[in-house]
Amino acid sequence: MTLGTPIGLLVHNKDQRPHDYAETDLFPRPSHADYTYLAKYGVKASSGGGRASARETIGRVAAGAIAEKYLKEAYGVEIVAFVASAGKIALPFAEEEDEVLGKEYVDLLSTVSREEVDKEITRCPHKETSVKIEEVRCVARHEAWEHADPRPSVPPRPETTRWAVPSSV
Repeated sequence: MTLGTPIGLLVHNKDQRPHDYAETDLFPRPSHADYTYLAKYGVKASSGGGRASARETIGRVAAGAIAEKYLKEAYGVEIVAFVASAGKIALPFAEEEDEVLGKEYVDLLSTVSREEVDKEITRCPHKETSVKIEEVRCVARHEAWEHADPRPSVPPRPETTRWAVPSSV
């Protein structure tokens, strides 16, 4: 509970591991904004995400966690998100052409829990679909490594300006 005063958060960045970003020189990380940021702004942050990094987004994530907790305690609202499709692989009952939200899909939406979603590395609560997504992801990753250019680039958009900001700012 709060009286309306600002909520302050302090997150110490004690877990810097620059070597974890070595493979992002070859291809963007799945489920991250690396590629879209590079394509949109023509800038690649070799240290791991730049403006789309956890260091930059932590404020919104923390505020969302507080809002989520409030919604659950005050109104019983639980927020659960999951992967329903990846590429051409989709939940079998989510592909119904005549009805976007078929009965099985609506049943899943009303019963799925965060715990079920978190059990799968793909965050897809349907085991068979999750296995297919993971198989395709592994193949794609292997192919990316085989065909990777060690110096990937996306031409910057003409209006993109690059500059360095001193670390003391």
